[in-house]
Amino acid sequence: MNNFLKITLIVGLTSLLTACLSKQDEENLARVDELIAMIDSSISALEATDSSTIYVHHDTLFSNLNYLQTHLVDTLERSLLKKLSDYKDIRKAYRAYKDQFTLTLNEARNEKEQLIKLKQDIENDIVNEDKFEKYYDLESTNVKVIKENTDKLTVRINLSEEIYNQLAPTVDSLNIVTRKKYELMKNQE
Repeated sequence: MNNFLKITLIVGLTSLLTACLSKQDEENLARVDELIAMIDSSISALEATDSSTIYVHHDTLFSNLNYLQTHLVDTLERSLLKKLSDYKDIRKAYRAYKDQFTLTLNEARNEKEQLIKLKQDIENDIVNEDKFEKYYDLESTNVKVIKENTDKLTVRINLSEEIYNQLAPTVDSLNIVTRKKYELMKNQE
């Protein structure tokens, strides 16, 4: 029963403190909630990408390109050359995704934690209104940077995935033919 009284007291005090929030505090909380919503959309966008498949495509792409660069000796038709060129062009997006995905997702999650703590500090009257503007400016800049990085990363990788899915069968076939020719040539030596 003692724990029940403690919980009731805590809930009562929290309700009382919430009821005592100034109009400015309520507006500040709403502003922080907007930032949380923005960061949540970034987290959702990043988590919506199928990172494990993208990592496999990354490895396959670079493996194919490295092998073809080293062993392709045939002259290619213009259309096949164009496809190979387009396939090669998406490597930067895959490299950027692999390098930045985890970092950007972690930054977004950490920023969300910071915003939740800021919100709690406002609710507990730890942050006065003068300091709030400084915190808000800093946090909104962080959210803006994360949002821009997320948008850049997800748009580029989604477009690259479309291109990859269109071109991968052709490049894979070219890779197989090149391997067979190389092995035949190697065995004849």
